[in-house]
Amino acid sequence: MPRGMNQFPHSTLGGGVQQVTPAVDRQAPRDRLRVLLSSLPWPVLAAASCWITKVGLDRGIDGSFIVAADFLFLAAALVLLERVFPHEELWQDNDGEVAHDVVFTLLGSGLPGAIAHALVLAALVGVAEWIARHAGGSVWPVSWPVPAQIALVVAIGDFGAYWGHRLFHEIPALWPYHAVHHVVRRLWWMNSGRVHPIDSFVMIVFSIPLLVLAGAPEDMMVWLAIFTTFVGMLSHCNVEMRCGWLDWIFNTPGVHRWHHSRVLAEGNHNYGENTMIWDVVFGTHYRQALRRPPVMVGSETTLPTGIGGQFLEPFRMCRSIVASSFAKSAAPQSFG
Repeated sequence: MPRGMNQFPHSTLGGGVQQVTPAVDRQAPRDRLRVLLSSLPWPVLAAASCWITKVGLDRGIDGSFIVAADFLFLAAALVLLERVFPHEELWQDNDGEVAHDVVFTLLGSGLPGAIAHALVLAALVGVAEWIARHAGGSVWPVSWPVPAQIALVVAIGDFGAYWGHRLFHEIPALWPYHAVHHVVRRLWWMNSGRVHPIDSFVMIVFSIPLLVLAGAPEDMMVWLAIFTTFVGMLSHCNVEMRCGWLDWIFNTPGVHRWHHSRVLAEGNHNYGENTMIWDVVFGTHYRQALRRPPVMVGSETTLPTGIGGQFLEPFRMCRSIVASSFAKSAAPQSFG
């Protein structure tokens, strides 16, 4: 009989009378304990990342080293948690693409993002200085409490990231670059950095200009990088996490797993990089509280299996889509 149904074994009393004794479901306490434990990893790891950042900034450590330290801490924690407390057993199997995840994280995400950041700064720093001169100083609210400034830098950065991410899904010529991230057949912590260079470049171009123009201080930019690091790694990790109401504020595993659904009606939602604020505002937040996110993730887009092919094929696909679009627009139209 399936677990959860009431079972009544009988014991015989004197005189042949039978007493019905309900069976004890010993699994129920374990399930309740698992639910309780699953509510801890996200807030605990997020708090630890914030503590690492505060300590580093207070000691004057360079922001890149703080981000690297947080990445290593989270990587160690998630390697352990994915083994002892997995969300999906199937995702623990090696998909043969660990090298893809590592190479794209190093070459597809980090380097192009740094180049884009430098170019945006070079292009806008003069404009930002002009705004500061005419505004009588930086427009950034430096007098606000630090937590309020952190919330502001994350919200502004995520506004641009939301629209950059959404455009990758809605503009056919851009989709092949983002498909590199979506063709994965399992989710684990290293997936967060599996990004094509064009994808990474465009996302930075969308996410930081408003912050540069507003004169966001360097320490606030470090906080944004930290949020992007820990939210990205946690949203992709294969760890059982129940975040409850946090699903409406942050890009938690509970909402991001739906974004990786093969069903477009589910996957074309939850575009926020760090938060769900703009998804809620623009009507693209998606969450099914009574249904488990899909285990079969991925995309119908076909890319080469090799690393080099996945770097190069999106360029060919983009060129083909653009050429086809021009051909259709240039074709003579008949009017009956």
